[in-house]
Amino acid sequence: GSQATDGIINVNSNQAGPAILINPTGQLTSSGNLTIAANGNISVAGLISAHNLTMSTSNNGSVDISGSINIEKTANIQVDGLGNITQSGNTALLRAEDLNLNANLGNIGSALNAINISASTLSASSINGFVNLIDTGDSSRFAGNTIRLLASGAGPAQSFVLATKNGGSIDIDGNVQAGAISLTVAPFGSITRKNANGTLSASTYSLNASLGSIGDFIFGPTIAIANGAVSFNSAFGTALSSTGDFTVLNSSSGLLGASLTSGGTISISNAQTLSGQSVLITAAGLTNHRSINSRSSIVVNA
Repeated sequence: GSQATDGIINVNSNQAGPAILINPTGQLTSSGNLTIAANGNISVAGLISAHNLTMSTSNNGSVDISGSINIEKTANIQVDGLGNITQSGNTALLRAEDLNLNANLGNIGSALNAINISASTLSASSINGFVNLIDTGDSSRFAGNTIRLLASGAGPAQSFVLATKNGGSIDIDGNVQAGAISLTVAPFGSITRKNANGTLSASTYSLNASLGSIGDFIFGPTIAIANGAVSFNSAFGTALSSTGDFTVLNSSSGLLGASLTSGGTISISNAQTLSGQSVLITAAGLTNHRSINSRSSIVVNA
């Protein structure tokens, strides 16, 4: 077969506007590795395709995607300083089998506009900003319909938000830290932790699997969380565990029920309820248990 060719683009510019601009009709392709670096902003309105991609900015440069980035294997995108990684419009797509996003002090996505991605594995981190991503689960994606979430995070006062479409699931396989963590899977998707690796650490958690499960209620492993307040909604069972104290906000756990385990105290927040077909709580202590509703059984080991 033909030999893959690599490409390197390094732009230093002192002009106004993006240092690198790919217009809507433009294409930048490589059959091998593609490296793109700029000392300012990068705007992708057209198409970038390659086997592997490394894209970076300096001088607080941002990356904005309104077109498509289609990478066969690994995409590494890193912006400098206060730079952001954003999406303009609703049709953009960032696609790679292994996707790594790093925004340093800036944001990944915006509060009102998540970045559309399609990936098998994801790592997305910002030291001080927020993260807002949607995995599209598009028909041409990679093997399976699960995105494996590796070590990731947002700023200590910011949110880490990941959602899926088209039945996609989220498998946690690394530590995720933020001020707030929100994981929402599309109908028939689940939130899992198959390798029993990784803990969610935040002040508040929102876990939603409207027609799926959160953790493995019967066989494990559970979804591991640190201290904080958690709300969850699942149709086929929820299994959560923590080594410390945590508070349960309004939560529902459907047909199989909820299994909650803590090395400390589990609190059911005042004026909040926990409901499920059955509820199993194992903890050093339990407060406000009158707010637990079950159609089958309530078992408390505290």
